[in-house]
Amino acid sequence: MEKLQTGMLIGLLLPALAFAAKPDRAVQAPWAKLSKLVKGKDAEVKTTSGTSIFGTIRRVTADALELDQHRQVPRAEVRSLRLDERHGHWRLGGTLIGLFGSLAILSATSGRDKSGDASTAQIFVPWGMALVGYFVGREIDKQALLIEVIP
Repeated sequence: MEKLQTGMLIGLLLPALAFAAKPDRAVQAPWAKLSKLVKGKDAEVKTTSGTSIFGTIRRVTADALELDQHRQVPRAEVRSLRLDERHGHWRLGGTLIGLFGSLAILSATSGRDKSGDASTAQIFVPWGMALVGYFVGREIDKQALLIEVIP
């Protein structure tokens, strides 16, 4: 019975993924404006040779991107950058859908026992589904900023 209820709730949350996911944003930026967009952010740097370098961008100099752990990528090798951002309010929405959706399903499908006490499922399933809803919402809120570096 609990598997059916969990499946029903996940079925309520999944359509949100199809309609709410945001497409990646793509922009072109000259090297001189790059610092304002990327400084201090985690990024994937794509090089002209096709390799990807992951790290936090500490500084953009005239000659290179300086990453954490004293790594540098020369300006001539930087083709593009990818930054993952979080926007929106689906974390809250997913949490509320998970919590109140599971409460509604549990109250409609199961009653209280003869003593009037709530079962363990009635206590823990709504909070667990609220947590699941939060993580589903967090994934929906992700959006990537793709920056093509203009020479």
